[in-house]
Amino acid sequence: MKPETITNLSIQKQVARLPEETTHLYRQCSTLADEVLRLMKQRELAEARSCLQHIQDVYTSTGRNAIRTAIENVFLYRLGTFMFCSRARAGLLQLLPKVLHDKLMQQMLASGT
Repeated sequence: MKPETITNLSIQKQVARLPEETTHLYRQCSTLADEVLRLMKQRELAEARSCLQHIQDVYTSTGRNAIRTAIENVFLYRLGTFMFCSRARAGLLQLLPKVLHDKLMQQMLASGT
């Protein structure tokens, strides 16, 4: 298997576990953010886009507010901090699927950034 496939499978497994392990939601979102940021830094943009899509799928399909809140407060916050400090900000923002992009913009505007 290619390293990219292994990474993508690892992230998919973590995303799939989000609904099951609510006590570790924030830690899992932090780990997911680390993985996606690593992919972005290494310019593995197709893999990063795929992971972001999986995370958006969980975000939009779950009926559990705790999961949505964890994704917004941990995952998107960490991702946004990196993106807005990066010179490649516009390109990185284009990787985000629409729902996550809109939520990130909402957070940024609310914080006055």
